[in-house]
Amino acid sequence: MSEEKDTTAPPTAADAASSTGEAAAADSSVDLAKQNEQTVEQQNAINATIKATQPKVGAKEEVDALLPEYEGNPKPGFRKGVQDLGKRYSALRRVRGDGNCFYRSFLFGYLERLLQGIKSVGDANTKAMLELSRLRQVVHDSKAALIALGYEEVALDDFWQTFLQELDALPNMEMGQLEINFREEAGPCEYIVWYCRMLTSGFLKLNADRFLPFLEHTVDMQDFCQREVEPMGKECEQIQIMGLCEHLNTPVKIEYLDGQDFSGQLGSITLPDTGAEAMVTLLYRPGHYDVLYPMTNQ
Repeated sequence: MSEEKDTTAPPTAADAASSTGEAAAADSSVDLAKQNEQTVEQQNAINATIKATQPKVGAKEEVDALLPEYEGNPKPGFRKGVQDLGKRYSALRRVRGDGNCFYRSFLFGYLERLLQGIKSVGDANTKAMLELSRLRQVVHDSKAALIALGYEEVALDDFWQTFLQELDALPNMEMGQLEINFREEAGPCEYIVWYCRMLTSGFLKLNADRFLPFLEHTVDMQDFCQREVEPMGKECEQIQIMGLCEHLNTPVKIEYLDGQDFSGQLGSITLPDTGAEAMVTLLYRPGHYDVLYPMTNQ
C-alpha cells in the first residue's frame, strides 16, 4: 500500500509573520489592560487620599496660610501673589480638589453670601431676600427647560427638588448648618452640585452656536457636555463657568494665582462681564478653585 501524500502546504514566511503579529497584538492587549488597571488603581488611591485629607469645604483661614505651599517654588508669582491677596482679602476657604471644586466653591460662596445678607437688617436683608427669590425662580423653571432639551424628568427630579428645598431652608438656617450640609459626603449639596452640572450642560447646548467656536477639536456640543460637563469629578474650564453663571445670572470674580510674575496686583476676571457686582470671589490655582473673602465682605 502506498503512503498518502501530505498535501498541506508548508508554512510560509507570511504565515510566520502573521502568527508573530497576532501573538504580539495579544501581548500588547494584555499589557494595555494591565496599564489601564494600574491607572484606575492609582486614581482610586489618589481619590481616597484626597477624601481622607481634604474636607469638602474647609474652615476660614488667613490667605497667608498658602505661603508654605510655595516655599522654594521657582515661580516668583506664587508667593508674591499670595502676599498681594493677603492685602485685599480677609480670608480663604479651601475646597476639596476632587474635580468638583469650581461648582462647590461657587455654590457655597453664593449661598453663604445670601445667608449673610438674610441675617442682616435693612437694605442688605431686602436685597438678599429678593436675590434668593430670583434664584429660586430660575431653579424652579430650569427643570422644564432641561426636559425640553431631552433630559429625563425621572433623572432630574430628586436633584431639582433638593436644590429647591435647600433654598427654601436658607432663611432659617444658621451658618454652621450650611457648612455641615456642604461637608457631608453624600449630603444634599452633592445633589446641588450635580444639578448645576446639568444647568451648565443645558445652557451650553441651548447656545451651542455661540460656544462651539471656543472648543478646539469639538464639533458636537452634545458629545462635549456628556464627556466634560455632566459627569461628577470632571474639572471645569472657562466655558463651563460662563454657562453656569450666565444661566443663573450670577457673576463670579476669579483671582488668578498661576505663578506668573506681575506688577501691581494679580490678574482677575469677572464672568460674565456685565458690569454687575460679583456675588462670589474665587481663587484659581492651576486646576483648582477655593473661596476668597474680600476685606469689605466679612
